[in-house]
Amino acid sequence: MKIAIGICARNEESSIIATLDSVRDSAQDALTVSGWHFFVCTNGCTDNTLPLLKIWIQANPQVKTMLIEFEKANLVEGQREIVKRARREGVTTIIFFDADILVEKECVFELLLAARSDSAKAVYAVSVPIQREKQTLLESALNQYDLTPTIFSPRKHLHGRAFLIKDWNIPNTNPPLLADDIFLSFDLLKKYGPRSIVKADNARVHFHQISSYKDFYNAYCRRKNEIRKCMTLFAHFQSLPSDQVNKHILWGKLAHESFRRDFFWTVLFTARFIAKINFFLDSLRVSPDITEWKPTLSSKKTVEKPVLILIEGLDCSGKKTTAKSLQGMFIQAGIPCGINTGPLNSKTYRFLSRLVSVYRFPNFLRSIVYSFDGVGEKYWYKNFQSHVVIQISSPYRNWAYAYANNSRLRVFLIKYVQKYITLYDQVCYLTAPYEVRVQRHNAQVALGQNRDRAQDRFANEEKFMKMEYILKKLLAEGGYIINDFDTSINNSEDIAKRLFEDYKIKNLIGNK
Repeated sequence: MKIAIGICARNEESSIIATLDSVRDSAQDALTVSGWHFFVCTNGCTDNTLPLLKIWIQANPQVKTMLIEFEKANLVEGQREIVKRARREGVTTIIFFDADILVEKECVFELLLAARSDSAKAVYAVSVPIQREKQTLLESALNQYDLTPTIFSPRKHLHGRAFLIKDWNIPNTNPPLLADDIFLSFDLLKKYGPRSIVKADNARVHFHQISSYKDFYNAYCRRKNEIRKCMTLFAHFQSLPSDQVNKHILWGKLAHESFRRDFFWTVLFTARFIAKINFFLDSLRVSPDITEWKPTLSSKKTVEKPVLILIEGLDCSGKKTTAKSLQGMFIQAGIPCGINTGPLNSKTYRFLSRLVSVYRFPNFLRSIVYSFDGVGEKYWYKNFQSHVVIQISSPYRNWAYAYANNSRLRVFLIKYVQKYITLYDQVCYLTAPYEVRVQRHNAQVALGQNRDRAQDRFANEEKFMKMEYILKKLLAEGGYIINDFDTSINNSEDIAKRLFEDYKIKNLIGNK
């Protein structure tokens, strides 16, 4: 029997390598090399998922992988293309995995074992949440629901995180269907009855739980919209028993639960109630956002806190070029890496900072806003999905400007907010002679890459060099050992290599 394994990935740079490794190991443990086909489809990726995928495929020549690239994001269209290509190879049984999970080694074997019965048209794996040391209330409630759903009726529909299916058939519709498991569940239940969908108790995958209400609401909207579309487009689904469409709450069992478990059930019910009201209000406003497929970002986190590398320096020191070279080295090594320019903290602060700058607010107002650059970063930057974040510039640069220009208000506030900024894991300082910077700036202006006037940035060499001295001093006072590179002597590629080697030493990773 030929088996196809399919993965559809959309912006999964933080997890794709680990997922592919676990799927490969599980498939090779259960199937001969010639007995399975591997299809991976990227759906509108805007991060580093695609280059990471290509590196993985190159490093695993023993796995015959077909890579499919879609510019637009649509899970169902990705699966449709995988099914079409699989059937050309004579495959009828397909196993689909999400791109942000870890698959246990016995998973593929157990799915195939549970699918041996002719009555089983689809088999799904058990999803086990990865337990974090510090969990939000909502996360704890959802973990309780996934691990021990004692007050809910048995599940009748399949779970799309990891499932085997013998009869994949999702029609083209208008509006298009965006989720796979909802239509497939309804279709199989209607055609073959509840015995056609089987849970493989010994097939297990591990996933990162949703931890924020925003993601909970996005998931709620996705399911609500897909059920609504299915019931509207396919009238015969409306006759399905309600317990096959959704689980039922068995209210009588609440009395037998412990106080702690009842507390978390209350958290879950409250979140659902708020989401229901939120959805209703959004529907009244005819908000286009309500029908969009929005990813749940907190469930894609694979690290508690990314490694933060700061590349600092004044204007035209080569920070962006060095950052791009360094990012390429991380990607080539299979390590998800992103670049962030500007504040690491909230969108609100970014907006305020840009507002007071573009519209030239009075100096004292700008001083107040700029002084809070960096506050809260130690919390905000943890939301980045990459394992490594390369930060271009820091609050220290803003502070150096304040000291160099003797901005008393800003200096006063800086001393108060210093303790609230994040700590960097590596710091690299780039410099260059004043004349070289001016030449680089003029070249950027000529190419349309920079709109700032040279006289605004480089009006006074003495003040510019004073600011650089202060910036280095502030970093040193912050406790950082500074790797200082003159980019008129050292090229960006060599500097990036040095930084990457330092990263490998600090994080005890070998050559890949």
